[in-house]
Amino acid sequence: MSDVNSELVRKADLAASDLNTAGKLTVEQFDRFYQKLMIEPTLLQAVRMIPMTKPDMEINKIGFGSRILRPAAAEGLGATLAATDRVKPALSKVTVSTVELQAEIVIPYSVLEDNIEKDNLSDTIIDLAAQRSSIDLEEFGLLSTTGNGDAFLAQMPGWLEKVSSNVVDAELAKLNKDVLLDVAMALPDQFTRNLATYRHFVSRKNDLQYRNTIADRQTPAGDAIIAGMAPVYAFGTALSPVSQMPAANGLYTDPKNLIFGIHREVLIEVDKDIRGRVYFAVLTIRCGTAIEEEEGAVKLINLTDPQT
Repeated sequence: MSDVNSELVRKADLAASDLNTAGKLTVEQFDRFYQKLMIEPTLLQAVRMIPMTKPDMEINKIGFGSRILRPAAAEGLGATLAATDRVKPALSKVTVSTVELQAEIVIPYSVLEDNIEKDNLSDTIIDLAAQRSSIDLEEFGLLSTTGNGDAFLAQMPGWLEKVSSNVVDAELAKLNKDVLLDVAMALPDQFTRNLATYRHFVSRKNDLQYRNTIADRQTPAGDAIIAGMAPVYAFGTALSPVSQMPAANGLYTDPKNLIFGIHREVLIEVDKDIRGRVYFAVLTIRCGTAIEEEEGAVKLINLTDPQT
């Protein structure tokens, strides 16, 4: 696909009236459509993608959550620990359930006939629809909440809603080192042995605002932040801006702890209605979200928007 194609695509139906002069471009206009710049899905690229052969899947877990060693039993034939001192591994499971999502794009014949890209426009539209769907899927995975008035986001709880064991209230403070310290300290000790894999997922504006506080320091590190040459860390963990993260929230976890299950990968099918003189492009995917270790994540709430 060309670097400069179409800014015409939207999630809603595409009509010929979207083009100048009822679908016809004047000779003074450039011979390509420019693509609208889209938000880059960032979190979706980092989470764990799991292919699924069925609509629902269970991830089994096994482990010991507490001390298993006891004082040794007395030596002798048949000596064993008391029944109350014996332990067994804890078994649990995480269920990933999927729902079907769909987009339908309508393209009138006249749009393909009268526009500057001719037959290439249909490929442009489909490519842009696929790009846009990846943004929507990140929003679905992160922000879905049961009971949401938005039908798209009301189908299952997303990653933010799923985290309930460890929640830090910023009490309307802006993102700062004290808030990030509270977040780091809220993580249970058993999850701290590999903090290099963890990330503070925050909004882009909160990332910039925190970078600015570090840049104010009269140190080489502050200079590097201003020059954009260094990642920003807080207590051993890097900050990662997420395009769809609300300014009031943050999520502290290993990105591979966040599961995005795919039962059916993105499927795009094209058909036409000869009486209505339109083409249809239908995009579908069947997917769902889960968190493998819910206690291994910390949710941050009630941050103040850095622009206020």
